[in-house]
Amino acid sequence: GAGWREQDYVFTSANGDHWHPDTASGTFQELLTLAGLPHVRLHDLRHSCATALLTEGTHPKLVQEQLGHSRYQTTMDKYSHLVPSLRNEVADTMESVVAKGREALAAKTASRPGKEVVQ
Repeated sequence: GAGWREQDYVFTSANGDHWHPDTASGTFQELLTLAGLPHVRLHDLRHSCATALLTEGTHPKLVQEQLGHSRYQTTMDKYSHLVPSLRNEVADTMESVVAKGREALAAKTASRPGKEVVQ
């Protein structure tokens, strides 16, 4: 209504003023109870969001922007250890690069008789 003040907050009072963090957390806990869900901290949703996005392959720079971190490194320091699949992706990529290199070398060597490729 007429008393609303737009201040770009996520959680607001009826007039748009910010909620104290304890108020937001307390209300969140009440909603969890009403929904029959386990109690988690409101901040845990942030971690869940980051982990889910990274696990599903969202580029870490986009995750950084979504979370509002000022530096890409902050996001990766906090969340990359939670996503073991990132390590697997690195290993798979390197395996592919090495295989392509072997194929290229084999093709090049095949065009020069008397040269063999070391496997």
